[in-house]
Formats: sequence, C-alpha cells, structure tokens
Amino acid sequence: MPTKNNNITTKQTGFQVNPQNINRNGRPPKEFSMTNTLREVLSIEDKETRLKNYEQIMIAAVEKAKAGDNDMIKYLVNRLEGMPKGESTTNVNVVIPILGGNSVKEVIDVDAG
Repeated sequence: MPTKNNNITTKQTGFQVNPQNINRNGRPPKEFSMTNTLREVLSIEDKETRLKNYEQIMIAAVEKAKAGDNDMIKYLVNRLEGMPKGESTTNVNVVIPILGGNSVKEVIDVDAG
C-alpha cells in the first residue's frame, strides 16, 4: 500500500508489507560450509599416532622449517608474529597562494605508517 509523505508517494516493500516474513531467529546456519568441513577434517585423530590432522600438519611445517625451507620459516614467523608492517612515503605538492600574487610551492612528506 503506497504511503504519502509531503506530497511524495512511496511504495512500501519488504517487511513493511509482509511482516510475517521476518525471521526472528536470525539467519539459519549453512548446511554445507567449506570452513566447517575443513575444521572437521583437521580435527580427526589418527589412531596410530593419536595426533589430530592439524597437529600433524604443524609438525610437518616445523620439520620443513628446521630443514632450511626459507618460505616455511617466513610463513611460521608471520603466523606467530604477524605480517611486518610496510612503510610508505607519499609526497604531496601543495601550492599556497600568498598575498601579492606570488605562490610558494611546498613539498610535504606524509608518512603512511
């Protein structure tokens, strides 16, 4: 049903028209999720070693790093300490008019770190 506000007619849509369609319990959980499936697979325990899959993967990663794999060393350090923050400098040219018709050009260094 259209409403009229200040001589403007707008058509009501969505929950205004069909309030019975509001899901009061929120969005239902997904039946299939890659994240949940991967989480389940990684938490499966190996009967022989009694280690979970994610523990075996981490042991293998540490073994590769100990063997000298630089990429794996970087990966593990970044996972532990976080990615290093990159630094960047931006030059901004600003023209400032001065009384008398002359202008001064100034370079301002902006550190974005």
